[in-house]
Formats: sequence, C-alpha cells, structure tokens
Amino acid sequence: MKKISLMSLVLTIGMMLALPTAYGQTTDGLVVHLEKDHATDTFNMGHDGHLIAFPQSGFRTIEGRDGRLIAYPGTGYRTDWGSDGRMIAFPQSGFRITEGRDGRLIAFPDTGYRTDWGSDGHMIAFPQSGFRTTEGRDGRLIAFPDTGYRTDWGSDGRMIAFPQSGFRTIQGRDGRLIAYPDTGYRTDQGSDGRMIAFPQSGYRTIEGRDGRLIAYPDTGYRTVLGQDGRILSYHYSATAPSSFLYADKNELNLLLQLEKGFPNNNFEDYLIYRYLADQD
Repeated sequence: MKKISLMSLVLTIGMMLALPTAYGQTTDGLVVHLEKDHATDTFNMGHDGHLIAFPQSGFRTIEGRDGRLIAYPGTGYRTDWGSDGRMIAFPQSGFRITEGRDGRLIAFPDTGYRTDWGSDGHMIAFPQSGFRTTEGRDGRLIAFPDTGYRTDWGSDGRMIAFPQSGFRTIQGRDGRLIAYPDTGYRTDQGSDGRMIAFPQSGYRTIEGRDGRLIAYPDTGYRTVLGQDGRILSYHYSATAPSSFLYADKNELNLLLQLEKGFPNNNFEDYLIYRYLADQD
C-alpha cells in the first residue's frame, strides 16, 4: 500500500498546501483529521510514485519537475514552480510569489503580509502586524504572535512557539520539543524517539514498523500498515465526513494553517501552525 495524500487547495499563511476541505485538525502534529467524504475521490500518481486523491470534478492536476503531482481547482488558480522543481498552485488574484535561497517557491497574499528567511534558506510569509520572528539553532525561521506566546527549542535545534499559559513542553529522544495543553492530554513516544501528545481519554496509540507512534480515536477507526512501515488510521465508513491520516513532515500537502482567526484557543490549530514552522 502506498501513502495517500488527500488533495485540495487551502489558503495558508506562507504557502498553498493541499487538503480535501477548508478545515483540518491534528492531535499531535503527525496525524491530521480531515473532514472528508472519500466516496467522491479520484486517484492519480506522479513520477515520484506518490499517490494523491482529489475530487472527481472541478479539479485538475499538474506535475512539477521533481515528479510530484498536485491537484488544484480547475478555475481561479494558477501554478508555478521554484528552482527546486516543486510545483505550487495559488489563486490567480490577490497573491504573489517569492522564492527562498533553497529554491522553494511560496505563495502569499499580496497585502498585509511580509516575507523573511532563515539561515537555512527557507522563505516564510507572515502577517505584517502582530507577529514576530525568531530562528532556531538549525537555521529555521518561525513566525509567531508577538503577544501571548513564548518560544523554546529542543536539543535538535528546532524552535517552537506556543501559548504562554496553559501549555507545557516535553522533548522526545530524537531531540524534538513539542508543546501541548497542560490539562487533558498525555504524551508517549515511539521507538523512533518522536514524542506525540493526544487527549487522555477516547484515544489509543499504535506504532508502525518504522517506529512512528500515532494516536487515533478508540472507536470507529481502523488502521492499516503501508509497505514503507508507516501506520495510518481512518474512519471505516467510506461516506463518513472524517478520516485520520498520517502526515509526514516532508508531506506538506497534508498540513494546513487557518487563513483567518489564527492563532486562537484551538489546540489543533496551534499544532498545525507549529508543525508548519517545523517543516523541511
């Protein structure tokens, strides 16, 4: 079984990422909750061997020079790629693009946003007001609200930002620091040393052959193991408007950030934000 990416374009801060709907959640930064009816999907594959799923109507696909296939709405969007060969899609109006020193192209709103990059060469875009930036020892630049948030990093050098109150941090054996609510959540890690946080009740965990631990609801969900050793969990009703998918840090098309109203008190939204700042 190949990894599946459920595709649709969602407006984000800093880049266009692919998801099936305009809303998603995570419990631990590794599992994404997608409100989606899978019965209407079409499947296709790029030359990189990565399988994607996208709505049967109203979408088209295009492949970047890196062999990665993306799906995007058939009207109102245009595409471009950076010197790294990665293709992106973004609205025809109201957006501009810029490329980081690492060759990655990002799209962002043409008003109210500014850009900067870290010493690793990766470009980010963030609101002109109400946000500040800081760089981790690994050279990654992150943007975060200038009030109500604080920063810290793990021994791997990655910087994270999280609310000043109501959150705690913990580091996995891999050196990555995560932040999670100080009530109602617990933590665990897989044999790969990556730490995850998930609700204390109503969830269970399972580890893939690759050592990655995921958390998922303890009722109504099944798990499946891919040939690459990664576990994913999904709702076993094909028409139920929900599914859980494993999201790799290099599979940015499985992650999103809400365009407006962020950050807010929704822990899942915050984790998505932190995870995007943590991207490769």
